[in-house]
Amino acid sequence: MEDTLKDLLERLSAVATGAANVHEKPSAIVEEVKDVLDHLARDELPAASAVLLSTDAPGALHHLELVRAEVHKPNGDVNTGRTRLLECVTSHIARIGKDGAEPYARDIKQTCERTFRSERGSQRSVKAASLLPIAELFRLGLPRMNAVETRSIARELREDYERDRLNSARVKANILQVIAALHDDPLTSTHLTEEVTADEAAAAVKKADLKPAPTARWLLTAGLATLETKDGGTLLVAEGLDGISSALTATFGEEIESSTVKDVCDATMQSLAIPSSGQRTDKTQAALRLVARHADVLAPPPGFMARASECFQALVKCRCASNKAIRTLAVPALDEFLRALSDALGDDAAAPASEREAVLSSLSEEVYELLDSPTARNKEKTAAVRALGKLVRAAWAIGSQATADADLLMTKLTKLMMVHDFVDGGNDFDRRFEAMERQCVMLSTYTDIISLQPPGTPVEESVLDLLVDILKFLWRHYHTAGDRMQLQLLGATDEFFAELHRRGGSTLLRGFAQRVTRPMVSLTLRVAPPDPIDSHLFRSPPEPLWPRYVSPWTHLLGGDALAVANAPSLEKAEAKTRRRSRGGSDRTTPNREGRQRSLSVSVDMGSHGGDTPSSEGRARGGDVFSPSLDRIASGAQSGSGADPHHVVMYDSFIDEVLQLCQTLDLDVVRAHRAMGEDPNDEPTTNENDSSQERENGDGEDGALRALALELGEGVAASNAGDMQTFLCLVDLACSVLGSVSHDAIVRWLAPLMERLAALSAARPLLSGFYKIARAALGAANRAGASFEDALDQSTSSEGSTSSACRAFLLDVCAAQPRLSDELRASALQLVLSSPRGLLTPGELAAPLRDALRVGLHHPPLASAALDLLETRFSAGAHTAAGAHRDEEERREVDGLLPSVVGALRPYLDRSVISDLGSNSFGDGSNDSKSNEGDPTAQAMYRAKRIAARRAKAADEETARGEHGEGGGVDARVARLLGKMGGAAHALVDAKTPEGKNAHDDSNESLWDPRAVVSLELSVGGGVNGSAVRLELWLDPMLPRAAALALTSPDRASKVAAAEFLHAATLLMVGTNARAAAPKGGDYAREPTRYHHVYRRLFPVIIELAVDPEPVTRMLFSSLAYQLARWFTRNQAREAAETVALLDAITEGLADPLSNDDGGVTGSGKTSGATAQRRELCAKLAAECLKWSVKHLPAAAAGGGGSGGAGGAGGGAAVNVKSILRRLFAFQTHPNPGKRLGASVALQRCLGELRQFPQLVEAHALEILETTIRSLRLCEGDPPRAGAEEAGALLCRAAVRACARHAGALCRAPATASARRGGGFETLPRLVEWIFARGTARVETRARLESQLAFAALVQRLPGYTSPGQWLAGVADTVGGPSWPFRVTVARPDGEAVLGNKTEDVAGATAWMRNVTASLHWARWALERDIVTLAMIVRGGVKSGGDGGNEGGEGGVAKTDCPVAAAAHFLKVGVPRLPGDDDDVVAVSSARGARLRDLDRARVKLAVQVMVLAQHAIAKEGNDDGATLGEFLEILDGPDGGQNDESGVVSVSDGGLTRLLCLATLAPETLGADVTGGRLDDVNQLAGAAARMLQPMVTEGAARGVPRVAATRRGARDALWRALSSRSDRFDLGSADLHTARGLTAARQLSAGYRALANVNLLRQLLPTEGPASRTRLAKRLLVSLFLFSYGQFV
Repeated sequence: MEDTLKDLLERLSAVATGAANVHEKPSAIVEEVKDVLDHLARDELPAASAVLLSTDAPGALHHLELVRAEVHKPNGDVNTGRTRLLECVTSHIARIGKDGAEPYARDIKQTCERTFRSERGSQRSVKAASLLPIAELFRLGLPRMNAVETRSIARELREDYERDRLNSARVKANILQVIAALHDDPLTSTHLTEEVTADEAAAAVKKADLKPAPTARWLLTAGLATLETKDGGTLLVAEGLDGISSALTATFGEEIESSTVKDVCDATMQSLAIPSSGQRTDKTQAALRLVARHADVLAPPPGFMARASECFQALVKCRCASNKAIRTLAVPALDEFLRALSDALGDDAAAPASEREAVLSSLSEEVYELLDSPTARNKEKTAAVRALGKLVRAAWAIGSQATADADLLMTKLTKLMMVHDFVDGGNDFDRRFEAMERQCVMLSTYTDIISLQPPGTPVEESVLDLLVDILKFLWRHYHTAGDRMQLQLLGATDEFFAELHRRGGSTLLRGFAQRVTRPMVSLTLRVAPPDPIDSHLFRSPPEPLWPRYVSPWTHLLGGDALAVANAPSLEKAEAKTRRRSRGGSDRTTPNREGRQRSLSVSVDMGSHGGDTPSSEGRARGGDVFSPSLDRIASGAQSGSGADPHHVVMYDSFIDEVLQLCQTLDLDVVRAHRAMGEDPNDEPTTNENDSSQERENGDGEDGALRALALELGEGVAASNAGDMQTFLCLVDLACSVLGSVSHDAIVRWLAPLMERLAALSAARPLLSGFYKIARAALGAANRAGASFEDALDQSTSSEGSTSSACRAFLLDVCAAQPRLSDELRASALQLVLSSPRGLLTPGELAAPLRDALRVGLHHPPLASAALDLLETRFSAGAHTAAGAHRDEEERREVDGLLPSVVGALRPYLDRSVISDLGSNSFGDGSNDSKSNEGDPTAQAMYRAKRIAARRAKAADEETARGEHGEGGGVDARVARLLGKMGGAAHALVDAKTPEGKNAHDDSNESLWDPRAVVSLELSVGGGVNGSAVRLELWLDPMLPRAAALALTSPDRASKVAAAEFLHAATLLMVGTNARAAAPKGGDYAREPTRYHHVYRRLFPVIIELAVDPEPVTRMLFSSLAYQLARWFTRNQAREAAETVALLDAITEGLADPLSNDDGGVTGSGKTSGATAQRRELCAKLAAECLKWSVKHLPAAAAGGGGSGGAGGAGGGAAVNVKSILRRLFAFQTHPNPGKRLGASVALQRCLGELRQFPQLVEAHALEILETTIRSLRLCEGDPPRAGAEEAGALLCRAAVRACARHAGALCRAPATASARRGGGFETLPRLVEWIFARGTARVETRARLESQLAFAALVQRLPGYTSPGQWLAGVADTVGGPSWPFRVTVARPDGEAVLGNKTEDVAGATAWMRNVTASLHWARWALERDIVTLAMIVRGGVKSGGDGGNEGGEGGVAKTDCPVAAAAHFLKVGVPRLPGDDDDVVAVSSARGARLRDLDRARVKLAVQVMVLAQHAIAKEGNDDGATLGEFLEILDGPDGGQNDESGVVSVSDGGLTRLLCLATLAPETLGADVTGGRLDDVNQLAGAAARMLQPMVTEGAARGVPRVAATRRGARDALWRALSSRSDRFDLGSADLHTARGLTAARQLSAGYRALANVNLLRQLLPTEGPASRTRLAKRLLVSLFLFSYGQFV
């Protein structure tokens, strides 16, 4: 750039001085210079200024001095070039600003002054142009001059101006511009006075005269005089009007004579006349700027008020002019005129009331005439609408009835809507702009009208509907508007919401926000073409529009709208109302009362945002201000603007975000092609069908394919449109929450985190919930929220915000190791960016290590990890926070630092490689060639350029390091290690769990002690030119290449090493393929010479197949599938190479982080690839299984159809057994990661086995058996380990496979070779085992899946008629002591069940879990008619047996009966209902883990008791009721029921009755977890109680059973007593909704009320009068629903 600029300026000087004999015009060269300058980036401007503004050759200032000194009489072309060059310098000064121009300011001023004084040409174009840079410098306050120097130059300029005969009109106009620039600067304007200092008086003795300085009064007079001169051109008059504007600004606070005001108004009115076509418009533009800037001064009499109608008509004509610049400037001028005139009409001191009312009436008539005129244009009606809103204020102040009827005005405005639907591609920009301006003006007018009515006055519903339509229209087209229109819309919308809040408070605004927020959010989340009416853009690919709406949402919610991306530019918007080379003052002129002016917004006249002033005009800065711009700018300076209406809109926005997250269809389905799948993979279905599917897929619409979303891990969105909307919603919410920080977010944190936790659990593959949570926590942290009580269990309340946030973060910490890709990065960023106090250093250590590993390939995550290290783990953090951190936490951090520091070593290795790379492959690599043999100045210049470039790169690196970006991470790591002191020694001392140094790479040792891998090369150079054969041994290179391919941070080295490994693998496979075949052929077991290399190479290949590097992943994903197909051709049992491959695949299924040793592994495996590696290995296992069968001869494989027993299922495919045996071993491993991988692999293998029925028959039973055994181990897995869910899916797939082949599986194998694996040869034996050993297991998931498997498979057994008959047939096998539902754990006492005896807590928990499983089995068996209620009550006695048998061979002991165990629980584990004087003791969040397990077991057991009772009542009510009565009598206990005098059974205080009452009204006494505002246990208990009460209160046979009626009466009486008690404990209507504890209690109690209402009991139980009456509760609920309509509290 500098070279080009220098060359152009050298050519310009050469052409101007005649040194170069070329036929070029200087003006053309200057145009090239201007083009270069216009295309410069901002960071290139300083270098360009150093060239252009230099006084040395070839700078522009040097050129001006050179031409002035050496060219005696420059010709016209040279003068034109000088003029253009001065204009170019002026525009460059305006672009670089004050800081960039200050070093050159004095040189520019002196050069331009000398040019101005020495120029004697006839046209004086150069002389006029030489004043432009001076004016621009003065406007910037440059150069810095004292008072004497300022007055000296001002006097000279005044003298020059008053020489009428010597200066042309253009020169005089530019002189006025320079003098006006001096007055625009607040500092220099104070120096321009008429007083003469002593030094000036002394100097005047030596000079002939001393001219006075051009004061503001003189400037005002000179400006008015320009209108009277006959030879004054349009440009001179325009500068005169601008001079008047500057003079009025300089006379700030001074009294101006009425005659002067009248003269200025007359001059302005004279200049407002629109020139005819082809004439200059400078004068009209200047007049409009003057009105917009000083309407406050000019409005009162004898100003514009006396000529109000005439001025209004002139401004409306300007608003409708054909010239775009005039139209643009007329909008703020008209708006300011109307506002100032309205203020003047409402001011009693301005004029008599009669005079003001006459002016108002006259102007109102004109406005109404425009509104009613059928011939009036849209622009005129828009101006009339705006005038109507402004004049209403004046009419209201005067008391006139002309326009004071607000309702009539609103009705009239309804007819003036311009809501149009525009044709796509119709280029109807003008009509759209006019419609947008009309709606924006109408919104402002309605705001003005609403503001006049007193607070509390209702707003008509029809008016609110109209306002909703206006806002929807404006929001729909906001993204197509220019900066000025966008700013006007933001200001009008914010003013409207503020006024609506003032009118009706939060109630009115919240109701309106509910109606408008949903459509506004929906319009924000559109995916559409950039501009639908543009003929060139409406067919463009759709793009998300939400980035253009972040700024308006930020403004509506009280944030800084100008600080976000894609925000409308305040500078660009104001530039549209300026003249190109005029600056402005930072001062504003107060009105007559001294208040600050508030001017309206000028509207851009196009949707493309280009600058509107033509080349005729030159800008004056600060000429036009606006209320919305002032408010937006002030909000940007003061930070958060949390006004009441902002808080209401904030609540509405957050609620809408949550509602959309819950209502959108965010389900995912399995993708057709998962990431990493072999591109050459053959389909499992018919190839023709797959081809047809591919053809259909290729014909899909391009827009739909563009919206198809791959979510990773082989899944895709089931509804692409909703998923795209959700992704846009997440980005919008994060951007808005990150831009708005005020206290409203603190109130939302608890419900927000609860809902996000529930949503993330329901949609575990979506990272958007983590992102929203991160943004919310960051906003709360910036708002000053405190989370220090989260770790203090003594101060943490049940429903506190900190508890809710901490619970969610702990769930994310537990789940993140098993996530992958962007989902894992989002989870880690959420955890790492959590505010201080929510997580302990120990809880952050593991995510921190993971983030540092993943951060090698994801710099934002590395930056977040380093931020956490600097704030929580470094020595500096200890020192800074020592006063607030206890000694225990500091010791914890010190103990964790060594394990964390070890994860930083790859960053140091990367920085070393980068340094070597920059020295070896940087710019210096070509320097020697470029400079060789060229020891000239050009070479020196090139060397200096290279050095400067390197210095700039170093500065950028440092800057990135300071901001935590990109390559700066390495510098931050180095600085961080320096702060850690001795902890940094862990880089060399850290040990892995195997005892090796963490930085030692085990791959660097030889993989085989023998040299076996070689490459033969033929090279020339032998005797007589013959080729020489060389053998290159690759064994020493393989380990190092593997280490580089796995861990090298340098991409070039990594890719090269990967390509080498790929080629070496192909070399070894090809060499083996060409070698002589072994004696056994494909059945040979002896290893090849590459066996030891393969055992080390295969795991590396699998790791590289899921590597983040695309080239590496592409190479090795295909290679892995090819190797699986190749090595499974060997059908020998446990062939060496096949075993090596299978071992690598099965080990890859395991999760390396599942053992969480906290150490630093040196294998190079990143945890972020766990899911991809598991998925790949599962596919490879299925691929090995499929190709093991495909490699068999057709006769042996049975053709995949019907084959003999000696087919594929008879043992020929030995590799199948090897694969399954390894997977079965993993399924029963205690490590959940290995069980997860085995389940995923077996599920894929089952899909492949469907093609081979013999293999399904041989292995399906064993797969199902092993899966059920695996599910028993999942009970103790960490949260979201995944093994339980994957095992359940595999179990159901295995059940389907067994059901499809039930006929064959029910028969025993015909031969010994076809013997099935596992412990059961036939399906009936397996079904019996599942029923006896699985359906009543204590482990929940194993029990549920066993019950599902039994229900599906028992129907496929031969001779099956019903479950009861099947059970009767196998009673000898599963009856007696083998009944599955018997309770085998000894009964605890009551103190242990309640948790009061801590030494017996484990036994009580185990007993309750055992009873829960037994009751669940009983309910399930009762539902499916497997057993009768009598069998359950009597301990398993066969139907028809002796009902009094309490044990023996046919049943179980009485103590082992689940009903008896449940009765024991009701007796000792269910406390009585608290009385009026008792305190309800909730489960404390401080209880230990064992007690929390006990509480969970109590809740589950209580739910199962009620569920079993519900089914018993509903199912047995149609019988005689004796068994049901016996069942209820056992539950209530021997003292629970008695006969009253009338013989009716009554319940005094039965256990079942107590349970129903407590579950409904006081679930916390049963152990319900209510910490952090949780309601899961509360809802389960209340729902179970309601379901049990349902059959007792509805019409049916059960109501006639005496014991049922007694239980119903007992429960009803107990509930009535509780609800009618004197205490407010169970009165929902008395809940305190103003405290967090009260809100939490109300939420818990409302669940019970809702349960009672669902069974129509609530109205019967509530008293008819009193404080707890149903009437009072209904009123309170209605008020609460109205006040808390968003549902975050109630």
